[in-house]
Amino acid sequence: MFQKIMEIKNFREALKDIHFDTWLVLDLDNTVMTPKIAFGGDAWFEGLFSHVSQKKIEMAIAQPSLMSVYNSAQHFVRTSAVEPTIANIISALQDIGIPVIGLTARGYSIRHQTLRQLADMGVDFSRNSIVPDDSSSCLGGVIFCAGGDKGENLNTFLSRLERVPRHIVMLDDKKKHLERVMIALKPRGIHFSGFRYGYLDEQVQQFSMEAANIQLAHLWKWLSATVQEDIKKLKLIAEEHMGTLSPLVYSESFFHPEHPLHSISSKPHAEEPSQGKHSKLLHRSLSAASFFSKGNQAGLASTQGMKTEPDESIDKNRNLFI
Repeated sequence: MFQKIMEIKNFREALKDIHFDTWLVLDLDNTVMTPKIAFGGDAWFEGLFSHVSQKKIEMAIAQPSLMSVYNSAQHFVRTSAVEPTIANIISALQDIGIPVIGLTARGYSIRHQTLRQLADMGVDFSRNSIVPDDSSSCLGGVIFCAGGDKGENLNTFLSRLERVPRHIVMLDDKKKHLERVMIALKPRGIHFSGFRYGYLDEQVQQFSMEAANIQLAHLWKWLSATVQEDIKKLKLIAEEHMGTLSPLVYSESFFHPEHPLHSISSKPHAEEPSQGKHSKLLHRSLSAASFFSKGNQAGLASTQGMKTEPDESIDKNRNLFI
């Protein structure tokens, strides 16, 4: 059994470790998706705790308000892919039968908001998913850890399955989560390749909590009275900004309050046309990196009908992976 954790800057660097007997586990925030503006992301969430400490607000008192504001933010914040090619890579791996699982520190209470954000930037973990939905931690191919140990949560999920993989590849922007998953998998004898993904490291270092909270102030009119009170308790927004800024300034970065939440289709993806039945899927390469070679691109484009952006062909996107 081998286990390793490595540093990478680009998503495609992990492809060489993904083989036909591999499951891919992906963190969401700062790995798959990131907010279109400073407000609402992982850096802002961590900044909330620093802010509470600086304001000398007792954490036991502040935490319920802090989580209330963060969870409410996810109802409005739109995201984009960390790297432009990520959505196409995930889709292509799903097409060749590689299980791709979302593993997030987010809580189950914002599952629908999270799935809407993913859908908005073109990622669907429910395609050919091996993650059964439940009423407490899993939905749409994503495991919600609610701030808990990702290793323990993944281990609990694996214990519910009839079979486990020979090898797991995981990408996360935080090394501690990779280490915890590696420890959890060791007793099971599962090979592990962990990648500490640093594509957004410089952007995170330049994050401005002040700028993010001004962006939050633009949402004031759309927030409930309860959340407004929580913001006041946390002293996140100056009084002169409360109710004076328009959310329409960030119309491209916020969901409108009336925008529907993401819904999960009850129809199994296994019933989708040709998925798993097409002869082309039988010719799986030994690794995902070799699958993304030029010789395989044309065949995939003609057989899978994968949706892409209007101005970008599949072949053009695939060329970015090799």
